[in-house]
Amino acid sequence: MRIKILIVVLLQVVLQLAVTCCRHLQFYDYSRMKITAIDEQVAIDEELTIELTPTDFHFTGMRLSPLGTSSLLASCDKGWNGMKFPFTNIVVNSDSDFDATHLTGTSMNDYFQFRYFAEGSTAGFDFITIEELLAQEPDGIEIDLIVLLLKERPSLEQVHRFKIVLTKSNGEVIELETEPITWLQ
Repeated sequence: MRIKILIVVLLQVVLQLAVTCCRHLQFYDYSRMKITAIDEQVAIDEELTIELTPTDFHFTGMRLSPLGTSSLLASCDKGWNGMKFPFTNIVVNSDSDFDATHLTGTSMNDYFQFRYFAEGSTAGFDFITIEELLAQEPDGIEIDLIVLLLKERPSLEQVHRFKIVLTKSNGEVIELETEPITWLQ
């Protein structure tokens, strides 16, 4: 009788492990990113493109077993349910006066555009201002590569360091800063 109980318990543990590994790694997350300005010198006919890529991308899920033990997962089904803690706010500002309405430290979300995938677009993606994106996605933005585009040119100072602050739904904040960006005359 004890052997049967032991076999049933072992079978349950093995099944729990198999189900957990294959069905419950449903989220992805990251807490660090790398910032890259595609061109740190912006010519007269060019736009500034900034890419933010995760550097500690991982898959995660949590499930309690019927026995009361928990499992934290690190492989298997790769993030099918989206970002665990989506971005609820993004703010971009500069360390220099950009123009009369965007002075040092002022949000430039109305100037920076966010690349998103759009069905029907010939390129497969389109751009929307950060302000519009945040209004359209009040529950948070789930993305693993952020591409920002700035078409405007500064009318005041020509060298800028942009600070980008991303806030996740769990309150975690990721702050990034570009190297100096120069607009050529």
